[in-house]
Amino acid sequence: AGGGSRRFVCKLVIADRQGSIVRDLLEFSGQITFAVSRTSRLLAYSLRHSASDSDTDHLWVVPLDDSTGLLSTVSLGGRILVNADNSDVLAFFWSPNSRYILWLTRSDSTANLLSPSQEWQWRVFDTATGHAQRYSPHQVSRVMLRNYIPFFDAYAHNSTFWSPDSSAFCYTALPPGSPHAVVHIQLVTVSTSPDAPAPPPVP
Repeated sequence: AGGGSRRFVCKLVIADRQGSIVRDLLEFSGQITFAVSRTSRLLAYSLRHSASDSDTDHLWVVPLDDSTGLLSTVSLGGRILVNADNSDVLAFFWSPNSRYILWLTRSDSTANLLSPSQEWQWRVFDTATGHAQRYSPHQVSRVMLRNYIPFFDAYAHNSTFWSPDSSAFCYTALPPGSPHAVVHIQLVTVSTSPDAPAPPPVP
């Protein structure tokens, strides 16, 4: 590149215990965040500032073996796109049963994260069907935005939003005009219709 700048291309690979590469998953430049499902059969990842514009800010799921059944629904080079509507992906978490991915998006990707007009929304993707469900938009606290969301991949190792049986997740939201966050419990229902209403959260 001109001006003496250099672009480094990295690889995400699967290696065995001896360190030998078994499979190349992808090449990328920029920042990557990834998480393996608890069954070790699926990998979810998102890219920032990728060399490929079509990959940037997308959330992908890659089958790590053929036993998942997901390969029959994959048409994009051995992977499936989770946020097909190009919504922002601020955080994502595997469910304990490795079937669902919970991810957080926002209403305005051009506005500052701390903007009062910003609305947040949890969504759930079902890897068994390829369908996703949107849940109620809400406001989140500054503590959540500053201290948790930027480091979600680290927190995912020792904390979870999910119930043990993967039937529900919980999250905090700010009621209109209140500085105090309220914990909500949301049952997971993934419809074949992306516009189908989700059940209301239980405060």
